[in-house]
Amino acid sequence: MRKFVGWLVIGLVLAFVASYTLLTPVFQKDSRSESDTSSLGAQELKPRGSQTIETLSSVKFDVLNSTEIDSISLPCFDESQVGVINTDGNLVIPHCFKVLGKFSEGVALVSFDADDGQTYRGFINTRGQFIFPPNLRREQRVALADHVGGFTDNLYQFVEGRFPLRQEPDGPIGFIDQTGEFVIEPQYESIGGFHEGVSVVCQYLVTEVRRGCGYINPDGEVLMPLDLQLATSFHEGIAVVRHPSLEGLFSAINKNFQRLTAEDRLDRVGGYDSYYGLISELSTGSGLAPVRIPGCVHPPVQLLPEANPAAPVDENAPEWTGPPYEQGTWGYLDVTNGGFAIEPLFCDFRQSPIAATGFIDDRALVRIHPNDTRASIPERWRGHLAMIDPQGNIIDNYGDAALPDYRVGAGWERGFQEGLLPVANAPRNSDEPSRFGYVDREGHWVIPPQFESVNYFQDGLALVQDPETERHGFIDKSGSYVIPPTFFRRTNDFGYREGFSQGLAAMPDESGRWGYINRQGERVIAPQFAEAEPFWSQGYAQVTLEDETINLIDRDGALIFNQPVDEFVITFTLKISDEFIFIALEKGSEDQRERIGLLMDA
Repeated sequence: MRKFVGWLVIGLVLAFVASYTLLTPVFQKDSRSESDTSSLGAQELKPRGSQTIETLSSVKFDVLNSTEIDSISLPCFDESQVGVINTDGNLVIPHCFKVLGKFSEGVALVSFDADDGQTYRGFINTRGQFIFPPNLRREQRVALADHVGGFTDNLYQFVEGRFPLRQEPDGPIGFIDQTGEFVIEPQYESIGGFHEGVSVVCQYLVTEVRRGCGYINPDGEVLMPLDLQLATSFHEGIAVVRHPSLEGLFSAINKNFQRLTAEDRLDRVGGYDSYYGLISELSTGSGLAPVRIPGCVHPPVQLLPEANPAAPVDENAPEWTGPPYEQGTWGYLDVTNGGFAIEPLFCDFRQSPIAATGFIDDRALVRIHPNDTRASIPERWRGHLAMIDPQGNIIDNYGDAALPDYRVGAGWERGFQEGLLPVANAPRNSDEPSRFGYVDREGHWVIPPQFESVNYFQDGLALVQDPETERHGFIDKSGSYVIPPTFFRRTNDFGYREGFSQGLAAMPDESGRWGYINRQGERVIAPQFAEAEPFWSQGYAQVTLEDETINLIDRDGALIFNQPVDEFVITFTLKISDEFIFIALEKGSEDQRERIGLLMDA
């Protein structure tokens, strides 16, 4: 599968996510003679009867919110410029821009080269109108070096009706609205941008020795004084802060700006620590946030010394490249009311950034230290990952059966699909092979471990591998085969495309070519593709042909596009709604491709 064509194309996709109704374009042909009009060339790709594109050498754009100009003409249709067409061949946004960013709140940041040789920036709406004169310069932007908080998307788009900007190059930062006027005056040294309704902002203190950070709302009101040594953007209702009183550790606050711990005593909040920054999304399911305090301090736990060579080692863990490892004890904060809902009880013992997951479906995973001698910890769970409920109780109804071998990052993040979690058993001795089955939220083996490999249930069926024949078939929730294990798949064929969608499932033959089967296991689209993706609700699926180009097929297996190789290569497709599918196209050589977006009726 080819890689996505980058954030330029993603920006085009999000443009239509924000507004897929395709309003009539408002750009106009410039008042030049027809002999001055350049040609993009004939478009051989004609999905669903589209027309050849009429191209122009210059396009006039309306300019809103200006008393000085009402339109601007831009040179267009250079090979490197970006635009969008619809399936009728009509330009929705013409090929006039070097960059077209993400659409947010109906507008997107664009850049273009003007006749004076300078590059300018401005914002267009989904009708192709500039919302104010496009006279922004690169030096006015907020660079990553001046950004705090952990989320950078809001540096390049409007959020809460606000966009961060400098009035003068290297000057202080403020926020403009969609008329281009500053509604929060430039006064900050660095900002986080608005996220979940508030923005981190920082100023140098009088001594200019250290920064003071706090939070403001979209009206510029200070919600928390600018006296924090560190502050992150809010994510799922929680933010990480550090007060000047204690170096090295930090606290967490909720949306009421309440400190969730009595003092700065945390060294990790979810995936956040002072070495990594915000390295992963913080899951606060059940209103609980996983946090860690330094050291393994909770009595009466008897712990192995850090340097003890007898300490367990995870042989499957990647090579450790982080800071010197220090042990810590994990618990869960009450995001709403503050304090620990689950006291720090779980001491980690492996070099892992996170030893306690967020809650998903009211369940979380924690590591149990092998020398944790508390009476509340069953001996057989020591040294393993255990599943807990929101009260911190270990969920275990496995009886005499083997324990499940839970794995962080091995599907846990998807939770219990259709009520079941695929998981392997933990062999009780070296002669016992590991097999996969399914458990429920209450800690029962619903389908005992018996398969070589398994996948999530989708539409009542799950793809599994038989350990004897190494062939693949589909089972129902009783564990019985509905489609016998007769299909061959390579080990690396597994991903998110398994399972049925729209009554069809992608399945390869023994040569590695992909086709589709129905729920009776019958091949209804013959194996002929290098790769095949699930069908969307509109009845189309993306496939990769033998020549490594991408196309769409319908449920009969017919190609939607006639000639994707000769002129255009489809590089990315995305379902936007039940009405539209966005398709990114490229034309030209590998080192210089022209990117074109196409919005296809479903």
